[in-house]
Amino acid sequence: MRFNSRPRLPLALVALAFAGALLPGQVWSSTDRISPDLELALQGAAAHELVPVTIVMAEQASASDLLPIARGLARAERRQFVVAELKYLAESTQGPIRDFLAAQAAQGRAADIHPLWIGNGIRARLAPKVVRDLAAFDQIRIVLWDRPVPPAEAEDITEPQAPVPNRPEGTPAGASAIWWQLDYVRAPECWALGYDGDGIVVAVLDSGIDRNHTDLTTHMWSNPGEIPGNLIDDDSNGYVDDTWGWNFETNNNNPIPNGSHGTNCAGIVAGDGAGGTNTGVAPDALLMACRNTWAQTIDAIEYAIDNGADIISMSRSEKWRFTPKPNYDWWRSITDNELLAGILHANSIGNEGDNQNTDPIPFNIAAPGSCPAPWRHPDQVQAGISGITACGAVSQNNVIASYSSIGPFAWEDIRVHWPVYPHAMRIEYQDYPWWGGQPGLLRPDVVAPGPNTRSTQPGGGYITFSGTSAATPHVAGAMALCLQANPNLTPEQMSMILQTSATDLGAAGKDNTYGAGKLNCLGAVQAALALSTSGEVGGVVTDVTNQAPIGGVLVEAIGEPESATTNGQGQYSIVIPAGSYTLRFTHANYVEEQAPVTVLAGSTVTLDVEMAPVAAGVGSEAGASLLHPVLEQNQPNPFNPVTAIRFQVPATGPAHLAVFDVSGRLVRTLKAGIATAGAHEVTWDGRDDRGAQAPTGIYVYQLAAGGTTRTRSMVLLK
Repeated sequence: MRFNSRPRLPLALVALAFAGALLPGQVWSSTDRISPDLELALQGAAAHELVPVTIVMAEQASASDLLPIARGLARAERRQFVVAELKYLAESTQGPIRDFLAAQAAQGRAADIHPLWIGNGIRARLAPKVVRDLAAFDQIRIVLWDRPVPPAEAEDITEPQAPVPNRPEGTPAGASAIWWQLDYVRAPECWALGYDGDGIVVAVLDSGIDRNHTDLTTHMWSNPGEIPGNLIDDDSNGYVDDTWGWNFETNNNNPIPNGSHGTNCAGIVAGDGAGGTNTGVAPDALLMACRNTWAQTIDAIEYAIDNGADIISMSRSEKWRFTPKPNYDWWRSITDNELLAGILHANSIGNEGDNQNTDPIPFNIAAPGSCPAPWRHPDQVQAGISGITACGAVSQNNVIASYSSIGPFAWEDIRVHWPVYPHAMRIEYQDYPWWGGQPGLLRPDVVAPGPNTRSTQPGGGYITFSGTSAATPHVAGAMALCLQANPNLTPEQMSMILQTSATDLGAAGKDNTYGAGKLNCLGAVQAALALSTSGEVGGVVTDVTNQAPIGGVLVEAIGEPESATTNGQGQYSIVIPAGSYTLRFTHANYVEEQAPVTVLAGSTVTLDVEMAPVAAGVGSEAGASLLHPVLEQNQPNPFNPVTAIRFQVPATGPAHLAVFDVSGRLVRTLKAGIATAGAHEVTWDGRDDRGAQAPTGIYVYQLAAGGTTRTRSMVLLK
């Protein structure tokens, strides 16, 4: 049994750690390190002109290594742990590139050098020769052209906007009207239960917010670590006096609007109706203003995560038809890391449903809405997950908006089928193929009001607002309602709640037009409340001899009615009331396994299990002979101060069990000598062989027995 079968080790053991970087033996050719569109831009640039670029590092964090650990942590600890890991990776791998760029900056050939960690990269403006010199660095995967993108190209708004009266005709004097969009998603019914998003922080990544609007002014996030106006970075987050957000466009602490789009989106999240019309799904949520151009999107994502936002609402996207084309592989790294950090991200999918001549299926869905959701819907062929809730647009009459982009999306080696596409796709991201009659990734996840919604506009009053831009903040607002109802919700649970509570439209089940259906805030909040007294256990069951997934394994909580069966990918998920249980895993061809698990209300526990094949002539009852050594996940994990490690050996013989730190240094030998056939248990008290206390961090424990080696990782917290 295992909690995490692929230990996360850093640079000294990088082949096991950041497995998302390179395949064994793979080297990124220097000729591949400058994207073709960037090369064209360089050819048209003067020798000393500084061209905006993003440098993508070869090593990217591996979600498969970090996610099992992250899932075992509380929300705040999860974010702290993951952000530290991502920043460590950036610091550990970017050094030679940063040093080179600093030297170039001293000569005027580089400027605006900004390291990134949510995706391991560096944003900068560089002279053409500097870009070409970067191609010699093996640490770099690719250098991308950061073409300035006009707001109209990125924003997912459609139809002309028009101001509307503060109170629709017939509204009683002094009362606030509730526009159709809120009743449609059943938001007022949630308010009646006491759930209005109170205290939940939603970062709006857009053109800025008019914080003086009557409907928004009391709902602006305030940075608790910053003293206004003292010109000091009090909270040491790299931003001076960022009391209510940051303006990345002009690099100052005043994210006032540049255009109306950001204020429109903010009003649908949290407009409280003080000016006459309720427009906000979560009218007591807090708005973190992140004013950014498309080029600064990653900076804004990092700011939101680093400064405590619970939710990201982003009504912008990168479309197929423009140059440069989206680097889907890079986007998947970023959204994978958002999932790891535990932040919720609602994103528009584009308004390309009626532009299929320029944005054909399977690229009609714009990035990052093309990335997978945190939860695998049962109607979806089971493969990878990521961090995006993709939002389509539906009308008041339950008809999909003609412009709402249409799925599926193809996660595979696009260049095989579309040779002009310039970007490679890592093998682990080729998990939802479409060509050859395969289904691809179902998109969107849910649909919400898009045509003819109303929202706030800069300067006061209200305006019409349409597009998947309008749909997305409805979903972000729903997330805020659910998170208030159950503050422990994970991205995986939120995705499950939103999709399973949605009102099905179109073809039965999740489809590529309506997704799982139209947003249902009341159903989602009720599901969130139900999860507050239950928890989820899920994972993958594999063959201990070859790590192949095992389908058809019956998973039971002993003494409880709940059960599940693994699918063809070996995956299972079971929701059970909070408490301590023993899970039993049975299959006719494998030795029965049992695992203790403690489920907290609202938590998700990852429990991966390895099962040993039944020896010839031996039944599958508990205690049947093992063919290979088994190393189980330590319990508890994370731990403080003591954890137990169990292992089994099929025959009496030498066994060695030891703990190593992330650099590969021996910390503690737990077992050295002869181990009799059967099960054994040892404990580790977090101390090294000299008796000194080991620091907080990730440790690897390894069993060598029977001519094989088994390795797992664990987290020590102090």
